[in-house]
Amino acid sequence: MSRFASLYTETSRFRPPPTVCSRRGRPSLHIERHLRITRLRTLVTILALVILLSFVRSPTGDALAHGHLRMAADLEVNNSCTHYVAPGGSDSNPGTAAQPWATFQHAADTAQPGDTVCFHGGTYALTEETYLTQSGTATDPITFTAYPGETPILDGGGSVGELLILSQYTSYLRISGFTLRDFTIWGMELSGENRHVQLDHLTIQGGEAAIRFTYGETEAPPEEGPVEYITLKTASFTAVSTRRWTAPPAPAITWSSAGWRYTTLG
Repeated sequence: MSRFASLYTETSRFRPPPTVCSRRGRPSLHIERHLRITRLRTLVTILALVILLSFVRSPTGDALAHGHLRMAADLEVNNSCTHYVAPGGSDSNPGTAAQPWATFQHAADTAQPGDTVCFHGGTYALTEETYLTQSGTATDPITFTAYPGETPILDGGGSVGELLILSQYTSYLRISGFTLRDFTIWGMELSGENRHVQLDHLTIQGGEAAIRFTYGETEAPPEEGPVEYITLKTASFTAVSTRRWTAPPAPAITWSSAGWRYTTLG
């Protein structure tokens, strides 16, 4: 045996196992490297999960998982009234300040992109659901809003199930300044595939819950597709029997002592 081979054998005989600690209690270099690799793998896994949850793609290619609700920036809207509605008006009128329309349904059917429909204060007695089927555009949304300083009240009389229903694909809308009350189920519904909708300065009272985003069976995709880019602000939901805004499998807004908080139904 050569002198170098003998030296290697004697040195290897006293080499500590890679899993033992040094005399000062610190992990060996092998253990420290293993811990660093483990921590790095854990960090990469967490980042991957965050990215996956944030950017899951729907079948349409949008960055949205089925049933996920994404909030959006405020719509750029025209605050000047182009049409008017009043409790004493008539749907046969032209919808001017002097000759206003009478119903939300007629306003919803007639409004075009870029229009701002102003509702005078008072009670609008509804006998059936109001369907919104007309969409605005990215540059010209449709706005339904209270006339400045006044409060329009949509009243279901305790018999109408849902007061305002945004039909599938109805998008680029703003609904502002209304009180919705005395409905039996939902104050408002977004059926599915609704995008860029702003809901602000609303008071919703009564029924089972205030707003429903999509519908479908639990653990299944929404029947009419997801909704996204929805803004809700300065809203008051009171006397709602279940104290929640929810629609499985969509996310939910649940009541807490601090106000509304964002949660997810699993």
